[in-house]
Amino acid sequence: MSDPSLAAVRAQIVRAIERRDVNLLLPILGPQVYLDSETAPYTPSQLVAHQKACVIDVCGDFWRQLHDAISLGNGKGGRKVTA
Repeated sequence: MSDPSLAAVRAQIVRAIERRDVNLLLPILGPQVYLDSETAPYTPSQLVAHQKACVIDVCGDFWRQLHDAISLGNGKGGRKVTA
């Protein structure tokens, strides 16, 4: 990864995944966060509240999918994740 800005964003996401700390994602989230195509978007603060209230069975999927997207470059269903 040659762009220092992208490397910093990736490092921030990796830290959040390792710690399972959604607050670490706040500085890099856009104004709307889509978790899937079925639900309305969350604001960053709504996402944090949702993840903190979430049970491990559901939230575990969030962290696994985020890990896969950042490490493999693919989102759910093999779709390429782009910024």
